[in-house]
Amino acid sequence: PRPTGRGRMHLRACYRRADALSHRPGTRPKAQTRRSRLTPISEWPKIARRPQISPTAVNHTPRSMPPDAPSFAKRHVSFIVIAVTFLLMAAMSWRGWPDVLIDFGHELYIPWQLSEGKVLYQDIAYLYGPLSQYLNALWLRVFGVSVMTLALCNLAILAGMTCLIHRMLASACDRLTATTACVFFLTVFGFAHCLNIGNYNYVCPYSHEATHGLALTLAMVSCLQRHSIRPRCHMMGVAGFCFGLVFLTRAEISLAAAGAARGGSRGLLILEGKLTRQAILWMGAFVAAAIVPVAAFFLYFLAHMPTGEAVRAVGGSWTTLLTSDVSSNWFFVSGMGFENPVQNLLIMLAVSACIVALLLLACVIDVRCRDPQTTRRRAGMIVNVVIICAILMDPGILLHFGVGRALPVLTPLAFIALAALFWRGRHDRSAAARALLLTMWTTLGGM
Repeated sequence: PRPTGRGRMHLRACYRRADALSHRPGTRPKAQTRRSRLTPISEWPKIARRPQISPTAVNHTPRSMPPDAPSFAKRHVSFIVIAVTFLLMAAMSWRGWPDVLIDFGHELYIPWQLSEGKVLYQDIAYLYGPLSQYLNALWLRVFGVSVMTLALCNLAILAGMTCLIHRMLASACDRLTATTACVFFLTVFGFAHCLNIGNYNYVCPYSHEATHGLALTLAMVSCLQRHSIRPRCHMMGVAGFCFGLVFLTRAEISLAAAGAARGGSRGLLILEGKLTRQAILWMGAFVAAAIVPVAAFFLYFLAHMPTGEAVRAVGGSWTTLLTSDVSSNWFFVSGMGFENPVQNLLIMLAVSACIVALLLLACVIDVRCRDPQTTRRRAGMIVNVVIICAILMDPGILLHFGVGRALPVLTPLAFIALAALFWRGRHDRSAAARALLLTMWTTLGGM
């Protein structure tokens, strides 16, 4: 018997639901009127013979991981490679970091004396800023007076610097570039012992102001980059605080940090479009936070010496540079290349031309091998192998030709290219933030 009344209405609703579920996923049935949505009674037997579709079968999107999602090993291969490199280099150079005779002695003696109650610039003469020596004195006071205390704390700082470098370059470029840069940083700079003097590394450096200043500068650049992606006032405050700490290290590093901060702040104003009240608040937070560590050290020194001496103590290396003839010392003059400027300028231009020629060769190979990416990678590997073999045949080739001499020429060219890239993509905040980060890196490296 056919259902009547309420049962008939319920049966019609059930069939309409089955009819809706039978539609192909991703399509919507055409709009129908109330009368046309009702299935005629004559069609009920046909609908009853249709295969019933479970409501759970409508959602065809699987809850599992998509097929193109990287595996755990692929997602963490960068961390594994960098961690293995760090541990391997630390094990190979274990307890062989400092130089026994040259430079490193005062890096142990001064913090030890400060931890015993002496006051820097009053009881101990010093050329650089106060931050690093008092920080090392804190390590010795907390963990005990030992060379390994400073070494282990410097290893932790080196690990933090490596994480910052990887995070920033991975966001600006890709993981492969970031991993390569971190491995290069650890093997060439972090645990380096390339000369007879073994104090040019980050574990037991000849000057902790250099390593601490660079670590704080990287933290400042990272905060400015995060602020460029998502503007937040406290990020500008942290960046300013890091800059204030950098000022208390060395003059040349604080000058480079000031250049990077100036470029970053200018880029942030360009992203905002105009000087708004919010932008003024951000810059005020940066400046106010930068004053805090300087003021704290000034108050500390003011409690132990007259006001004029406290001001000179806070100035640190800037006071030494501006009020003495240390800048005319032959060691610093030769290090800057001013003992024979013409010859050094010609060497600088020659090395720069060689590096530009290699870059152009890589660009030509990249353009010629258009279709398969494997061909590009093979060509790039061939160029890299040739360069590495040339270096291995004569390890002194880097020092002989002075590859670092090309930085004053290459960094302005890179800055112009990256600034143009930033200006062209200023309307896309994510792309502009990546270009701004590389621009700050270039400014830091050039200065």
